[in-house]
Amino acid sequence: MPQINLNNNPGTSFRNIVDTFEKGSAKLKGQNASLRIDTKETGKLLYTKDSGISRWGAKARIDRGKKKLAAREFVEKALNKKLKELGMRETAGTRLLHHLTSEGLVSEKKITVRELKRIDQTITDLEKQAQEISTFKESGLDDFHMGSTRWKMSDAGGRGVIFCEKEGGEKAVLKFEGVSNTKVTSSIYSMLDGMRSNIPVPLPFLVPKFSLINVKEDKNSQEMLERKLNDAAQKKKEEDPNSTRHLKINGETDSMLQSLKKDGLVCKFELVSNGSQLDKIDPKRKVKLLDSPEFAKNVGKSAAIMQFLGLSDHLNLGVEYANCTNMSNLMIDAHDNLHLIDPSMMVSGDLDTPVLGKSTDSMQEIFAGCMDFLKGTEPSLLPERFFENGFEDLKTNPFGNLLGGFLNPEALYGDLTFFSKDEKPILENVPSSTRQKFAARVMDGFLEGLQFLNDNSESLKELSSESHGLDFSHAEVLKTIEEGLKKMNVGEIRKGLQSMMK
Repeated sequence: MPQINLNNNPGTSFRNIVDTFEKGSAKLKGQNASLRIDTKETGKLLYTKDSGISRWGAKARIDRGKKKLAAREFVEKALNKKLKELGMRETAGTRLLHHLTSEGLVSEKKITVRELKRIDQTITDLEKQAQEISTFKESGLDDFHMGSTRWKMSDAGGRGVIFCEKEGGEKAVLKFEGVSNTKVTSSIYSMLDGMRSNIPVPLPFLVPKFSLINVKEDKNSQEMLERKLNDAAQKKKEEDPNSTRHLKINGETDSMLQSLKKDGLVCKFELVSNGSQLDKIDPKRKVKLLDSPEFAKNVGKSAAIMQFLGLSDHLNLGVEYANCTNMSNLMIDAHDNLHLIDPSMMVSGDLDTPVLGKSTDSMQEIFAGCMDFLKGTEPSLLPERFFENGFEDLKTNPFGNLLGGFLNPEALYGDLTFFSKDEKPILENVPSSTRQKFAARVMDGFLEGLQFLNDNSESLKELSSESHGLDFSHAEVLKTIEEGLKKMNVGEIRKGLQSMMK
């Protein structure tokens, strides 16, 4: 029977616990055997029971429950210590356990050997992800500018986007932009990479890895990049005889070359494989996604987090359609995972010393408006309040930008909405009940997003100190969210939303 004597090893590590119990040698239950803590003749033991025979009766059942709960609490402390060693906060293990429990991956009042291994694998994945992010950052151009690499100009992207592929099949995306736009990207990624490396709970969307390379002092690399850019532009024009399109290609090429010569900055991104932009997927799949509870909740949770980061061209909240959700900056893969691409913010001030993002007051107003809307009525009246102006008019609703992007092809950016104007008849055939469920699930996901931000506020404040040039304070926005949640009966509001999902 595997066991650890806690009298001799009171501070035993999480690694030691896993190594001791991972083989699950309990004869009958194997991997499903629960860890227990009990005081025996040999001392205080952390162990799994070797036999399937248990004492009967309420007292015995309560006694077993206490032993299992004590073991879970001991594992939680060891997990907190382990994640702190990885640079996370003292309570990171507690948050990870809470997340895994809410996902049904770990029991609430015990830990089985199988669950212990699942937690261990999650930590391994976190370490691997942090290492991959670091490696990608440090890899520089990684020979993507060499002559043998194939370059192709994208049809999308206002300032030009280059798809690169090496002979061995490795792919990347390159963008050449000035100080202002690269500062936006770097600021957002400093938060995103920090969140992925320091917060154990995964984001509801995936993020391609990013590296910023400065070749201003590397004339050889700069010349090679310029040559590859000109060659890619020439090939694009040869493939497309449309002279009007040639003007756009020339404009994009000139813009990239000017940025490269002036600032020498290159943004390299990991390419999202097997994914499509949300506005480009098949209309039948769009209809199916509207009816997917997981997709809708991910949209809502992602919107809260993206708004907090200051993103201005993705899943936007608020009532101004001029700032509507832009589906072309979101991708979806075969497993229905959302991917954030082309992160951007509002930029003001001098191009060389830009001010990034909306003001703190504006950000606070958006979050406060959404929270006030959800708590401003009795849950039983929420459906009527939410749809008092119908699906086609969401301009008085603080979720208008977000839901308008999915449910209103007539929004100002009609070519970037989920359903295009040409696909409007398809959307109109979607039952009103399906659209109502989608909207309710999005708002429910938004509440989960607020809770994520509030639960991880201390980590987020620390990470935001590394973001410079912002026109808003992450700490002040988090304070608004915390105060708003205290005034909300989230449980009752979610009951109201659930009534809309039936």
